[in-house]
Amino acid sequence: MELRSNTNRRDRRNARSRGDPGWTVVRILFLLPLLLAGCQGEEREEETAQQVPVSGGTLRVMSERPGSLDPIAVDEIYESAVVRQVYEGLVAFDADLRLLPGLASSWTISADERTYTFTLRPGVRFHDGTPLTPEDVRYSLERCLLPDDDVACMVQSYLVHVRGAPAFLEGRADRIEGIGVAGERTVRIELEEPLPILLEILAMDQTVVVPKHHVEAGGTVALEEDPIGTGPFRYAGRTHTGGVALARNDAYWRGAALLDSLVFLPIPESEGIDEPEAVASGRVDFAALGMGDGPAARAAGLEVYRSPELSIAFLALRTDQAPFHETTVRQAVLRAIDRRRIQQIDLDGMVPVSGILPPGMPGRDPANLMPEFDPDEAARLLAEGGYREGRGLEAIRIVSTGGGRAEKMARWMEEDLQRIGLDAEVVLMDWRELDSLAVAGELQAFLMSWVTDLSDATSFLYSLFHSEGEGNLFAYRSPTVDRLLEKSRGMQAGREKSQLLRRAQEEILSDAPCVPLYHSSIAYAWRPEVEGIVIGPTGFALVDMTSVHFVGKPADDLAREELR
Repeated sequence: MELRSNTNRRDRRNARSRGDPGWTVVRILFLLPLLLAGCQGEEREEETAQQVPVSGGTLRVMSERPGSLDPIAVDEIYESAVVRQVYEGLVAFDADLRLLPGLASSWTISADERTYTFTLRPGVRFHDGTPLTPEDVRYSLERCLLPDDDVACMVQSYLVHVRGAPAFLEGRADRIEGIGVAGERTVRIELEEPLPILLEILAMDQTVVVPKHHVEAGGTVALEEDPIGTGPFRYAGRTHTGGVALARNDAYWRGAALLDSLVFLPIPESEGIDEPEAVASGRVDFAALGMGDGPAARAAGLEVYRSPELSIAFLALRTDQAPFHETTVRQAVLRAIDRRRIQQIDLDGMVPVSGILPPGMPGRDPANLMPEFDPDEAARLLAEGGYREGRGLEAIRIVSTGGGRAEKMARWMEEDLQRIGLDAEVVLMDWRELDSLAVAGELQAFLMSWVTDLSDATSFLYSLFHSEGEGNLFAYRSPTVDRLLEKSRGMQAGREKSQLLRRAQEEILSDAPCVPLYHSSIAYAWRPEVEGIVIGPTGFALVDMTSVHFVGKPADDLAREELR
């Protein structure tokens, strides 16, 4: 699960698992879009049948500056896109969120679904040439639960189901009893109780395998300054704008990639270049487009592909900061914001919300659970709470990234809140600052998105709204919601689970720790000489870069990007 911002560049696109307004993982219900994408792919194959894939070249991806490159600290899509190329886990997702063997060639599950035994692939080596061992796997999983770590790893709430994990997390044990190694290729994980989504958890960014010897020798900054994994690309350095350059791993166990290198390239806002212009001009080869930029990209002759995401964009309301410590005020804000007007910004890219769970998520109730836009009711709620026309309430500062359509969205919300008497204003800042302050709990109200990489509806809601959820940026606490989510967590998808999730959403919307705005369908554009990009519901992070290539003359090599 990751945060993302809600803007685009000219416009300035932000993103984090909780940033864009943002996002996790689905499978079967995305079948139709995937089939359509397959048809488009067949047409492209006919058009380029005479073109021969070129080995080599540098693919330049327009990106915000990735923050942490240590897997256990990853919590945004810009970091995830890099980590997925450098590291690997025991299991992997393909672009359509199907589970595949990763560093484990096979696994077995006991009859009581509490013991998982993994067999590692033979001959796999890290980028520094050292062999992968079961001890590296054990060490990597334990890092997710380090008791003295300042990082709240996003998979902790799942891995505490491993036998002995709570004692390790609390500092009462030196090892996690339920993670064992045997021989040169076997890892065993024992659970206290069945966890149906364990394999999906082991395919997430945070549970990838890192080299124990490298981290122990370099300390806590080892993976920030010199990330080493087993993936198809190795770390080559930072660009002068804070981006990341990766070079091909020629010894990759699945076979070397066609590209020589990848560069995740931030373009300073001062350059005034939006995504379509950056791709069309050749400044970059690939970009996630901002809201409403699809037509401009097509007009420039670019390949454009739109992918629905398992995501939610929202206005977060911190329940521990005035005036949002008052439930009545939050309920009024929920009814005062005109979501339909906001969705006019990008009719193709903004899917209307009927609750919190996104379309395509198994267990989602299609019924409309959202209160209607009703400024009169919002004003009545304020008056009922003793705040007629907002009198006696603190000023509200809506924090957003700046520029273009994202700023327009924030300004419209400002108008909506002023219309019911609230003292509201928009504060603009860049994505990195917004993200940092939001996670630190220092913002009163802010725009963000959540994107998920798990196809489990409970996990989507748990991350955001459970009292211990790693994505709970609202300081939201509800014993009722906690109980409903905990009960549904161990269930397979079905009617009973769907009913529990509906009740949880009804409780959350009644408490209104956020204003759900829309689900995203993200458009991507790339240059016509780029082939092999296949995008699923989690976006670019899960693209198999080993098959991406150029047709015709490849881009220049890595040296064209200035490294620090």
